[in-house]
Amino acid sequence: MRRRIAKIVKQRVRSKYIRGQLVKIENSYELVRNALSAVAPGLIGPSPRMLTVAITAKCNLRCEGCRYGRDYMVGKELPTQKVLELLRDAAQAGMSTVRLYGGEPLLHAGLPEMIRESVSCGMTPFVTTNGLILKRRLDAMFDAGLRIIKFGYYGCGEVYDSYVGKKGAWDQFEAAVSDARDRYKQDLQLHMSYVLNTRTRSPSELSQAWHFAKRNHLFFHVDLVHYYRARPCVSCCRPSTCVFCGTNRVPRIRHRNGCYRKLSSAGGLSDSDRLHRQLRASLWCIAHPPENASFLGTGSC
Repeated sequence: MRRRIAKIVKQRVRSKYIRGQLVKIENSYELVRNALSAVAPGLIGPSPRMLTVAITAKCNLRCEGCRYGRDYMVGKELPTQKVLELLRDAAQAGMSTVRLYGGEPLLHAGLPEMIRESVSCGMTPFVTTNGLILKRRLDAMFDAGLRIIKFGYYGCGEVYDSYVGKKGAWDQFEAAVSDARDRYKQDLQLHMSYVLNTRTRSPSELSQAWHFAKRNHLFFHVDLVHYYRARPCVSCCRPSTCVFCGTNRVPRIRHRNGCYRKLSSAGGLSDSDRLHRQLRASLWCIAHPPENASFLGTGSC
């Protein structure tokens, strides 16, 4: 029922203001429903919304931290028919969104068919890609019903090339994003995930990423380094200096569910622990800028 209402709203409501108000109403409803569940637990039950499918382990890059197609699942990919069956099952289970990724999903010959099946089942598909072969695959995916594409952003120029292990990859990526925007204008949503790591945690890299997103009209997301083991801790969440503005205004934060850390063999703070502490501090500082701060020349991020 919820998915049907959302579909009707997307088709008939064009006003961004009205859509925004409907989202606020939905969020308020969810808050009330969750609050009442303390008295009536039956109000809250399993409600899966998104299916994530790695359709292939094949990839045309060698990104640090990603071992698809190298250390495991070498040359493997899901058969198209198997994915189509999975999509139908997901739709019957009430899921409304499906993410197709890899490896590099554009290397899978059956991707347009998967997109078409997702749309015919009433789900919204989106693809996570490095974009290197997007130019020659985009038309077929768009015709199949794809309207959302997400890219990973690992730095600019040589920083990007170094992370993905391929010289000239940044130029290909930049050209692909620009081409997609020029060809399909606002009919295609393009999202960028800015991955914070040791290469991108600087004002200059953040500035270049921000202007790249503005230039190509991209949705801007920030992702923390996420290839770490997890365990509850407090020591790595102490106040730390913001790498973007140099202040030390961040409050001590205690985790209820733990945080991500890469554990060192010596049992102390590893380099990634210290990085994690700085990233938390920097994100908090961006969200709570001092009056005299000026991030990227705009006053905020």
